[in-house]
This record gives sequence, C-alpha cells and structure tokens, in this order.
Amino acid sequence: GKAALEAEAKKRQEIDTQLNQASQHLTKGHLTKAIVITDVLLGLDPNHPAAKLLHEQIQKAIEGQKEAERKAAQERERQRQIEDMIATAEAAPTHDTAIEILNDVLRRDPGNAKAGRLLDKRQADLDALKAEQRRNEIAAAQQTNHIAVEMVVRRRAKRLERYVARGKAALQQKRYKEALELAEKG
Repeated sequence: GKAALEAEAKKRQEIDTQLNQASQHLTKGHLTKAIVITDVLLGLDPNHPAAKLLHEQIQKAIEGQKEAERKAAQERERQRQIEDMIATAEAAPTHDTAIEILNDVLRRDPGNAKAGRLLDKRQADLDALKAEQRRNEIAAAQQTNHIAVEMVVRRRAKRLERYVARGKAALQQKRYKEALELAEKG
C-alpha cells in the first residue's frame, strides 16, 4: 500500500520535475539536453502523454534547427560563389567578359552593391575604350582620305602640266587650233 503509493507519487513528481527541466531546455534552445531528458522519461514510462508530446515538440525543433542550418550553409555557399564570381570579374582580361560575369552575379543577387559598382566601372571603361577606338578610326579614315585626295590632285597637276607643255609647244609651232583644244581639255 502506502509505501507503493508514496513511491508512485515520488516517481510522478520526479517525472514532472524532469518534464519541467526538459521544457526549460527546449525554451532556451538546448535541444540535445531536452531530448536526452525526454528519452529517459519515455524509457521509464513509454506511454506518458506529456513526455511523448514534449518529445515530439523537441524533435520538430531539432528538425527545424537542422533545416535552418542547411539553409544557412546553402546561403554561405551561394555567397562564396558570388564572391568568387566577382573576383573572377575583377581579374577578367576583357571588359566584355567582366560585364557578362557581373550581370550574372546581379541576376543571382540583384542587390549586390560591389558587383553593381564594378559593373558600372567596367561599363564606363568599355565605353571610353570604344569612344577612343572610334576617334582613332575617324582619324585613320581622315588620313586615308587626305592621302587619296593628295594623290588625285598630284595626278591632275601632272596631267595639266603635260597639257600646258604640249599647248606651249603647239603655240610656238603656230598650231593654234591644237593649242586651243589642249587648253579646253586641261
């Protein structure tokens, strides 16, 4: 009787104390300590409803923690990849390659300020380079045009010199009609 009832009451009080401790550990985020306590309690009384319920809550919290850790690890890996891509863009030998990589970074991480600044700089450098190339092309075309005009003028001047020489010779020989024709051609 009485001793058995007292032992049962003491056991229930110990279980309640342990449940309270497990609940406090759960609240503080000490999930390993909490699960160990509920495992022991369920070992003593596998059908204890409060211990079973608390055990399930702790398991869900552990699963949630693992999921959060997995997501955090994925985000760290994503950030590492983005940083690697930015470093690759910084070292890229051409502006076009850097711009392509940085646009990819900004598709993955639209708010990445470092990639945005680097993209703006690379684009400005590329625009300046293209403008310089256009100026050089125009200068080369102008130089080529100048040379072509000069050649035409020289050829025409030589032709005129020949007509003038032939016209003078015709005049000296009193071949006026021929001199007049040469003057009109020239």
